[in-house]
Amino acid sequence: MKKGASMYVNIFMALILGIIIAVVIYLILGNFNIRITESAPAIVDMFK
Repeated sequence: MKKGASMYVNIFMALILGIIIAVVIYLILGNFNIRITESAPAIVDMFK
């Protein structure tokens, strides 16, 4: 019984960690994409 409970705890913790990591990556990529779209005209001007 205790072994099964610890297994569920491990799965639960893994899910929480996965969600936190996914949110962090999403926020980092979101900020990165915003910066790229804001600086895109300047980059285009550089290549002209």
